Amino acid sequence: MALNLNTADILMLAIAVLINLLLTILFLCRIKGFQKWEDTLGIVLIILALPVMLIAMINFFAGRTWWTYILPLPIIIFLILELFFDYIYELDFRKTGILIIIYLFFYYTGLLGLIGYVFLTNGQLAPLLLVIYFIHQLAALYAHRKK
Repeated sequence: MALNLNTADILMLAIAVLINLLLTILFLCRIKGFQKWEDTLGIVLIILALPVMLIAMINFFAGRTWWTYILPLPIIIFLILELFFDYIYELDFRKTGILIIIYLFFYYTGLLGLIGYVFLTNGQLAPLLLVIYFIHQLAALYAHRKK
């Protein structure tokens, strides 16, 4: 059974909400020093790159507007960077110049790309994602100030 494009958009909304919720919990785990939970949540986040890629490919092959497959790309790249930087090479990249700039660029453009996608496809539910995004950003800010 082929994936309905409306279903793909709703799945992207669910994934975007899940990514922001997981990042919020991840930052709270960082504050509390729950390293194992933080690592596990990071792996779950990385796995979410797969359905995002699948939805982007479905949109591309269905001939949808360019933004339906371009907007998800930065979050995919971010999650691939996360995999390599934190899990494969275990780099201490957050303290180095260019790597953290690249990482943060894809982190923010990825999250904003998901928000844009959801606003363009599920406009009525997009404010929910935006609220969760800002809660996630507050948790991130708190975690960085707590260090």
